[in-house]
Amino acid sequence: AAYLPEIQLLVNPRLRFAGTPQHLSVKGAVHIPEGRYAESREPELVRPSRDVRIVDRAAKKRPPPPFSLDMAVAFTLGEKVFMKTRDLEGRFHGQMTATGKNLDDMQTRGEIHIDQGFLYAANTKLPIERGHIYFKDKPFSLATLDILAVKQVGDVRAGFLVTGTLRSPAATLYSVPSLPDQDVL
Repeated sequence: AAYLPEIQLLVNPRLRFAGTPQHLSVKGAVHIPEGRYAESREPELVRPSRDVRIVDRAAKKRPPPPFSLDMAVAFTLGEKVFMKTRDLEGRFHGQMTATGKNLDDMQTRGEIHIDQGFLYAANTKLPIERGHIYFKDKPFSLATLDILAVKQVGDVRAGFLVTGTLRSPAATLYSVPSLPDQDVL
């Protein structure tokens, strides 16, 4: 179990560690039946956009680990795992397996689903109708998003479709029947 201000977890690990001073092997599974994550309420920092390059800053190089790694761990989220961020809240469940020889380049496979959730966009709380995060043999930050959050107003269903990756999400307006963007908002 872990209890920190932002995150509380009940964790059931079943891991096998083996190795030498030069090599570490980690195999097994971690089941998280219950958990709660709430993003910190600290004021939001202004961050440069992704296209900004700082040329005078010395590049930070992490030293290589003192041993080689072989990891294959399956993570399962149970029915009582909740997350709340500035943009999203809901119940997360599913499984994801991380494998690799390097912590910076772990390959992931699996699906996490979002139920009973809401997307916060355009000053509106929209119920999530479809929420999936797909891990397809890529690093964790490149998991694919498929989140549809829609509100019904009269005969119009309008909201946002979030696609892209965890690292670079892309939100587009959605409506049925199709409407100009200014009318969807």
